[in-house]
Amino acid sequence: MYIGLDVGGTKITAGLADARGEILQRETSKTAPNVLEQISALIQKFSAGQKIAKIGVGLPGQLKNGVAINMPNVPQLNGVDLLAELNKIYPAEYVIENDANAAALAELKYGAGRNYKNFIYVTISTGVGGGIIIDGHLYTGANGTAGEFGHTVLLPDGPPCNCGNRGCWEALGSGTALAKMAAAAVAENSGTRIKELAKDNRITAEIVVEAAKLEDQIALELLDKNGYYNALGIANLVNTFDPEVIIIGGGVTFNGDYFFQPLFKSLKTFKLLNPEQSIKILRAECGKDTGLLGAVALALP
Repeated sequence: MYIGLDVGGTKITAGLADARGEILQRETSKTAPNVLEQISALIQKFSAGQKIAKIGVGLPGQLKNGVAINMPNVPQLNGVDLLAELNKIYPAEYVIENDANAAALAELKYGAGRNYKNFIYVTISTGVGGGIIIDGHLYTGANGTAGEFGHTVLLPDGPPCNCGNRGCWEALGSGTALAKMAAAAVAENSGTRIKELAKDNRITAEIVVEAAKLEDQIALELLDKNGYYNALGIANLVNTFDPEVIIIGGGVTFNGDYFFQPLFKSLKTFKLLNPEQSIKILRAECGKDTGLLGAVALALP
């Protein structure tokens, strides 16, 4: 039996899986201030009466040799030697990884990547991240930080990014970036329905899509701009890695064609250097279970 733990800033999901990767039990709870105690309780619960072969843990940040080195969404874990601490809680074989990398493994084992050995997984949501699959294995780089696509610079002197750079993909193509662009557009233009659709004046990517469905011209232009930057980022990945496919997931993609059509339109304008001069883009299949499936995938042989 295997345990998977998807640890996020707002919630933690744990699951017990068999050797086929089928999740037999699961539980989700709000992230507590003492995350390690919470993780301990979940491991104890799911390991009771079971022989646990391995435990996979997905976390929203950067890790090196089991040490959390950058955890902005779970700051109480910054600097913690998770591998050592978890073994104190429950001695076992652990695999601890960035959650976007784990999501790439979820797509490899369960989702759209099942039939491919070389692909790039991109998640576009609050931020932009991803994972790299080469010859059927996750590539994490020399320091465990490979796949931070969101912090590649697409527009020098562009809007500031949380990482400290300017013009990052995340600052231009994420759902957060789309919402910020929409707020700026509303401030400059009264001829848009975005503001009236926003509850409590809170403009989100979903509100922009709702306005686009009403054929709001400003909203449609914003989605085109968002699609352009995402296409630019993807074109760079294609020319860097020459993958079989690009798999795209994350909350923004739940907007369907309102996300994908502008992206496809802009992608045709970039020169791709692979022999087909095109790339197959697939929608991620693991959906809202991606985090837990990724954590389980880390543990599976």
